[in-house]
Amino acid sequence: MMMPLDLPPPPAYVYIALPEHAPRLQRECEKVLLLSQQEHAKAVARPIATTSAERILTNYSKKASFESCLKNFACKALDRSAAKLDIKAVEEVGYSGDQVYAVWDRAANRTIAILKVFQESSENFFPEVFSLDYLSSKEMANFSSPQMRALGKCSYNDKNYFLLCESTAPGCSLLSHYKNGLKFADLERGMKECGRTMATLHRSVSGKPQALSEALEKKTRELLALAVEKLKAYPQEGIDADKVASLFERTLADVKTEAFPAAVIHGDTKLINVFFEPQTNTVTWIDPPKLSESIDPSGDPVGMPAKDFYSFIADIEHQRFTFLLGENNQVRSKELLSQEQVEKLKKAFSSGYKEAGGQIPTQKQLAFFSLAAHLYFIGTDRTKDKSCSIPEPQKSSREYRMRNIYKDLAARL
Repeated sequence: MMMPLDLPPPPAYVYIALPEHAPRLQRECEKVLLLSQQEHAKAVARPIATTSAERILTNYSKKASFESCLKNFACKALDRSAAKLDIKAVEEVGYSGDQVYAVWDRAANRTIAILKVFQESSENFFPEVFSLDYLSSKEMANFSSPQMRALGKCSYNDKNYFLLCESTAPGCSLLSHYKNGLKFADLERGMKECGRTMATLHRSVSGKPQALSEALEKKTRELLALAVEKLKAYPQEGIDADKVASLFERTLADVKTEAFPAAVIHGDTKLINVFFEPQTNTVTWIDPPKLSESIDPSGDPVGMPAKDFYSFIADIEHQRFTFLLGENNQVRSKELLSQEQVEKLKKAFSSGYKEAGGQIPTQKQLAFFSLAAHLYFIGTDRTKDKSCSIPEPQKSSREYRMRNIYKDLAARL
């Protein structure tokens, strides 16, 4: 059994919003923060950290309902009475697939906090705690992320959960702004600010330039194997699997001739994970658990900024259309932005990134991460699998993305 490292306690200022009368909650949170650091440093194994957190955290379980468990936790974390709060599921989820709820204050008529619910077996809980703590402790100017408010646990229907209460992000996600028709000038301004803030994160810690890691090459080869298997199963797409494998080798060889800047990266940059408030020009990056993967066990940055940059640019393009169920359950598509507007948004983002000191990735780097993303989507595509039930709008959205992927692959081949 691995023993915990003798690490210093986390900064006391991280939990700035706990009720003054709750020093016990403060101590609990600090102990779990320490566990997250130790788990990240591989000083303790995930099962050991999970067992320790289970023992440390207060149990907010209620037999009445799962909602009553969450409300009990929210009341203690926010020092509010149950009569003043409602717990509402968040439909538009950009939070690593874990359950997300909004804490609604009836009197103020607004959301005052976010609750994230992780099954005990979730691989996201400790990375999320680590990442939020890391971002808070850095106190980067011009970069904003949610602040943790409290941690807890509960059990319901024989399942155990970890609970995290965090601050809200001003405004709404850029994906919501797309769908709700934010004035294009404001959207363009928001994209430029996204570029600036992403560059701020990437430049927050300097690291030595690095070659493509063996681990990333291995992972991408696994994606290639899945994609080749899927392409051979569906030859009607007209994409030669052997040619894709050859393209991968050429792209890999190209990118290996270059050095990547090393940085702390967000790791999951997409429109649903960044909030924008047009009136104050405020950008907030949410859902950062993958950030932990960009920091090695000794604390040095190992992330590749090109991954963040490419993922965001690609999502600007992908979200150009939305798909809805109309009358008689017929799917209809709606163009949210023209191709010309999409190109302007990409340019605004790139401009902001460069103005804030970000190093624009090379074409070889972008080609590698683009191909890696294509291989992932091809290998995990289940739209043709008759045994898999996918909601029609989601299926149509995925088919739209796949068409673009096959079109791009055909051009490269």
